[in-house]
Amino acid sequence: MEEAFLKNIGKVIKDLRKQNDMTQEMLGELANICPKHLGEIERGYANPSVSVIYKISNALNREPSDILNVNSKTLSEKEYYLKKICALLRNKDVSVLHNIFQAMELLMEERGEKGGERVLSPKSLSAVKN
Repeated sequence: MEEAFLKNIGKVIKDLRKQNDMTQEMLGELANICPKHLGEIERGYANPSVSVIYKISNALNREPSDILNVNSKTLSEKEYYLKKICALLRNKDVSVLHNIFQAMELLMEERGEKGGERVLSPKSLSAVKN
């Protein structure tokens, strides 16, 4: 259980680092930690102290809870996916967000009132591409 938790923390840190277009060396320098240690944390091999989590979160302009709140069992499944979606979209340009929103609306229309899982029709796909 602890191993999975550490791997999840590492994955969150790595994902946030990549969202910020940072290398381990860049994040290590900003957080004042050794890049090798950061790599071990990202792979789930090292158990970071609270102060290291604090340094990393500050360097990423995030809250420590953004890194530590990785256990989907503590969130409803819906909240978990909403947080993941927000994290993916956080640094996107408004025009990109607008296009994603339009694609989501089309997808929701395709699903209809019954909420069944369906793929986008060719008509909807061409609308999204334009």
